Amino acid sequence: DFVIEAWAHITGVYDARERLNAIGEGVKAQNGHIVLSAVKGFTKLQEPASPCFVVMQKSKTQPHIGIYYNGRVLHMKETGVEFQPLAVIRRYVTKIGFYAYAK
Repeated sequence: DFVIEAWAHITGVYDARERLNAIGEGVKAQNGHIVLSAVKGFTKLQEPASPCFVVMQKSKTQPHIGIYYNGRVLHMKETGVEFQPLAVIRRYVTKIGFYAYAK
């Protein structure tokens, strides 16, 4: 829900709830790779574009979703909301993917 609300606030796109809910259901770790298997309406990006979705994964853990915005990643951690530079995120995740919301 955090990512859905943050995306709506950042982009003004409020009708994306169903598609965004599918991200959480479709993201799976498969052989150590991030896969958006059940998700339609997103385009994989080679490089981040502001704003876009970021799917992050530490080794042997479930993928985690955030929003890339102006060089930083907005995401929810157990300790609360963080808005970290992408360089910091890259230090502690082993896999990262960027996805654009296709209108």
